[in-house]
Amino acid sequence: MVAGCASPGEEPASGDEAGDASDPAGPGVTVDRGSHDGWPMLGQDGANTGHAEDETGPGEAADELWSTEYTWYRPVVADGLVVATHSDGVFALNSDDGEVQWNFTDGDGIGEYVNVRSAPAVGEDKVFFGDTDGAVYALHAENGDQAWTAETDRRILVSPTVAHGNVYVGSDDDTLYAFDAETGDEQWPYDTGGAVRSTPAVVDDTVYTAGRAEAVSALDAETGDELWTYEEPGSWMHGDVAVAEGMVYATSQDGNLYAVDAETGEEQWTLETDSNLESTPAVADGLVYVGAPHLRALDAQTGEEEWSDEHPGDVPAVADGIVYVKGDGIHAHDAETGKELWSLDDRTGSSTMAIADGTLFANGLALE
Repeated sequence: MVAGCASPGEEPASGDEAGDASDPAGPGVTVDRGSHDGWPMLGQDGANTGHAEDETGPGEAADELWSTEYTWYRPVVADGLVVATHSDGVFALNSDDGEVQWNFTDGDGIGEYVNVRSAPAVGEDKVFFGDTDGAVYALHAENGDQAWTAETDRRILVSPTVAHGNVYVGSDDDTLYAFDAETGDEQWPYDTGGAVRSTPAVVDDTVYTAGRAEAVSALDAETGDELWTYEEPGSWMHGDVAVAEGMVYATSQDGNLYAVDAETGEEQWTLETDSNLESTPAVADGLVYVGAPHLRALDAQTGEEEWSDEHPGDVPAVADGIVYVKGDGIHAHDAETGKELWSLDDRTGSSTMAIADGTLFANGLALE
């Protein structure tokens, strides 16, 4: 345990880089990876691939680097900080030893009885997140001081994406917003027709979103104009969309994983399961990883299953040829073959994971 870490809270209430043939989003595209190294957003990069292309995790064995006496959720990692959520707000830990660096809570600007259920995102030297009162916050990453706040009309349960100098975030008021990352000024709103329960993905100049409108939509990132909408899903879509290999991958509560062409919105393939899919897929090196109802790897172009494992999981994370999944513990698998490399069965929970500098962060724990 790390000494001197006072608990900041309890469990919540419920530079652009041109792509090449190895780019997770596919050849000839631009993915905004933010202005910070590490795992700065919930889906690692603007495309929500869950793939830390230039990072390594614990590898074929894992040891505890540090842990805290309290649990934190939805971590991101940037510039030597682990930024995560708790019921009252957002806080930052030193990624080397877990010491608290700053803590932004209800006394600092978040309303009383308001929860934070949005993972933070780090970009433009700021930390962005939303709360259940419908507010969007920007904090200075260095010290946690508030830079600006903006308002939506209902609660925010999904995480922001930072790209092109904007913060893109959805609200339960049936709207996807773009705010200027420096000033908080609203750039445009897009009426989605249903509560937005999916973290948007941004690739090239396009924003992709999904939610309770039972559809996936592509928008112009600068204007918010609709480019196309795919309306085949027959149920709510709560998993974050991932964009890679020229495809948009989205899960639905109808039990299906949908793959549609990122440029046209035309369906390419569908995976049918017997589960209520709310897990966000990860995409790396030509494979799509889905954690529910159990971990499996699919060919990204055809949807054919390459391998599967019995362990369930929430949101897979991939780094350096290893896929990590969290469900009935933390499990590490060879990303190509599915062979289990190690597991920690006593670390359960639904927190997402972040990987940076040879370390995996999840649920109050750092593994190297």
